[in-house]
Amino acid sequence: MAKQLESIIVGVDTSKAKLDIYRADTETSHVINNDQDAIESFVKALPAETLIAIEATNRFHESFVAAALARNLVVYVVDARRLSHYRTAVGVRAKTDLNDAVLAARYLAAERHNLRPFVAQNPEATQVWQLILRRSKLVKARTSIKQTLANLDVVIDDVAAAMEALDKLINTLEREAYKLATQLGWREDIARVQAMPGVGRLTALALVLVFHRHPFRSADAYVAFMGLDVRVRDSGKFKNKRKLTKMGAPEFRRLLFLAGRSARLNTPEVFGECFERQIANGKSKTAADITVGRKIARIAFSLLKNETQYQPKMAA
Repeated sequence: MAKQLESIIVGVDTSKAKLDIYRADTETSHVINNDQDAIESFVKALPAETLIAIEATNRFHESFVAAALARNLVVYVVDARRLSHYRTAVGVRAKTDLNDAVLAARYLAAERHNLRPFVAQNPEATQVWQLILRRSKLVKARTSIKQTLANLDVVIDDVAAAMEALDKLINTLEREAYKLATQLGWREDIARVQAMPGVGRLTALALVLVFHRHPFRSADAYVAFMGLDVRVRDSGKFKNKRKLTKMGAPEFRRLLFLAGRSARLNTPEVFGECFERQIANGKSKTAADITVGRKIARIAFSLLKNETQYQPKMAA
């Protein structure tokens, strides 16, 4: 019987200019440039049974992840906030780039069986994701600029021109995202989700994009990916206030909040009861609209998973 090879665990801390890498089996550290040649040279020397834990930092980790996947290595992309909490939990006081690489390796060694390996995304789907997130940044910037320059009559024409240019760019990003989604064969899925009250084309595209990003086991996992699951912190007789975990990109929560508010205003016969029940339980209108948005996400997951059409009676 062949001897089973033990996994080699590598932790990687990322930044724009360099990568700090720690290899647990040899207890050695390396610092390499965050460029294609250096990354490929390092990854090429790693054994085939290597497991990699790398911190997600903006987009600085993507080249290393791509090179590792090209060699069929198993990669775990770890959220920076999780690593920060883990550092506190295990009592590590110092925070340096090398310490973060060691911490990532330690986290993977301890939590490997509770983590999901990173799965390479379709390049077009990744681009749709980036377009939606970049669009959200422009929307936020537009609002900020408009508020900053409000009531300044001396530059009113320039403000109007800037707003028009931003609107044009925002619409272009949305149009390009939808075009790529159509090329991916998602047109029918988008139409299926968009049939729900309160769901526009952009929100439908976002819900379909999230659905295709991971093989979610349930609607709970789908909702949790967007940070719309509820955080519970109870101890003894103490019952803490329930709050959203707010994990993941906030743009998806924003879109679902707007969809929830629109749905309960325009179709109270379908989503009004859900909203009023939350109000009766002491929730604010904002929290109640978020609950309606979460319900819309659950319905969207069911429609996409079962490839069925929206039915108002079933939703109610």
